[in-house]
Amino acid sequence: MTVRTRKTSYRTRVGRSWRRLRTRAIRVMLRHSEPEMVALGAAIGMFVCVLPVIPFHTVLAVLLAAALGANKLAAAAFVWASNPVFFYMDYVIGKWMLELVSIPARNPAAVGWYAFAGRLTKEVLLPVLVGSLIFGLLCGAVTYLVAVRVVTYYRRRAALRKAGEAQEAGSGELM
Repeated sequence: MTVRTRKTSYRTRVGRSWRRLRTRAIRVMLRHSEPEMVALGAAIGMFVCVLPVIPFHTVLAVLLAAALGANKLAAAAFVWASNPVFFYMDYVIGKWMLELVSIPARNPAAVGWYAFAGRLTKEVLLPVLVGSLIFGLLCGAVTYLVAVRVVTYYRRRAALRKAGEAQEAGSGELM
């Protein structure tokens, strides 16, 4: 007698593994921290993902979350939401803010490399830094407000589900 086994593809097994890992990470992230700390971690992650420090996003977010007592897993997860569109938004917001504050030229007689570096700093880097701080604070604040509500809703729903299961189990024993 031969037993037929159903073969699953590598892609299916990997997909299941990622789903399982994601589900466990979400459970750990949401169960073992207060909703405010999870939301603060998410807000820190969104703030850092907007900053132009691309190779250091995750490290910076986890360090900030650890320093502020926020959920480090949420901070790392939300950092991965970074998008090149954010950097363009940083530049646009920073350029607009710096036009409102007009910064005078430091050394109008500078030539060569120093003139180029000064112009690059004034025209590109400074607007990106200012814009990323403003846009990051805005994204972080919105993320915090949304995440507190989502985590609270998730926990309330899980508690109701657990209470319903306990009630069903209790009523089943009486019969």
